[in-house]
Amino acid sequence: MAQFQIYNYQFGKIIHDNKQKDLFGNLPALMLAEESFPIKQDIFQMIFEGDYNHIPNKEIRFMHLKGTRVYTHKHLIPPRDGIIVMRIANKKIISRTTKDFHKTNEEDYANCLAIIDNRPGIQRMAIEVKKSVFATDTTLCNIISHTLKKLLRPYSLHLDLMHLQDPTDFWTFIDDKKAYPTGFYKIKFHLPYLNLERLQKKYNSLTRQIREHYNGKLDWEITAQNGGALDIRKEDKFQKAQINYFMKDLGGDGIELVPNNNKRKSIKVGKRSYSYMWITDTTFKSLEEDAEGSKLFESVALDEIKKKMKEGID
Repeated sequence: MAQFQIYNYQFGKIIHDNKQKDLFGNLPALMLAEESFPIKQDIFQMIFEGDYNHIPNKEIRFMHLKGTRVYTHKHLIPPRDGIIVMRIANKKIISRTTKDFHKTNEEDYANCLAIIDNRPGIQRMAIEVKKSVFATDTTLCNIISHTLKKLLRPYSLHLDLMHLQDPTDFWTFIDDKKAYPTGFYKIKFHLPYLNLERLQKKYNSLTRQIREHYNGKLDWEITAQNGGALDIRKEDKFQKAQINYFMKDLGGDGIELVPNNNKRKSIKVGKRSYSYMWITDTTFKSLEEDAEGSKLFESVALDEIKKKMKEGID
């Protein structure tokens, strides 16, 4: 059974000005944002198709921001219906001893799965968690993020990955009366520019009803009145819906809490909290067999992955 962390991804525009032009008046981009942004998902898909088809100078080289090492990868299936499924390896040299007591070194390509759902209205990634391959939860995410940002930059596009979180993490802080006996003075909500329609619609429906349910004023943050504490209650369905939106639907580091007993301290809620999904190893084995037999158009395994990637999306 493979365990995955779930991420939303959104595109942003990179705006170039005249100062960035070279001596010949050319901008450092293949396309301006005004041209590329309306077809951002098509460009994103094209990057993976070029890689899969081994088009010269279009193959993806997965690299970490802090190094020059290239991480080997392989597509399990041709990019199809907006779905990309890959294995990305962290090559290691393993030392073994033979029965003759000779030491030998072997290359080991232990790997993790990565699924990208580029279907309209979805824009999600699922990255396998396997500590034996990548020691930290964020390493492979950082590799993928850095690489794709670099590939999108010539099209004047930026990419943001936002990990989905477990709202239980928020309520654990709220219920911790020992650490925060006088409650919380302030809650901050950080909202990126939303260009993913499903996130924008849900946000609009929530903001209309926030003020009255916190007994506080609303700006970019909600502050307790008259030196008191915010009225934060899990039983308040509107508050619960808002926390669920920022953690389960939007993701990223969207919420900060400021406790009354230490107003200089800001707690980033959900920074190390992740939302997970699980897919059986049999599903990926069947997926590869369907790809080899040219049966992806009727693949039960591919349908299962599509269904999993869309869970929680209305």
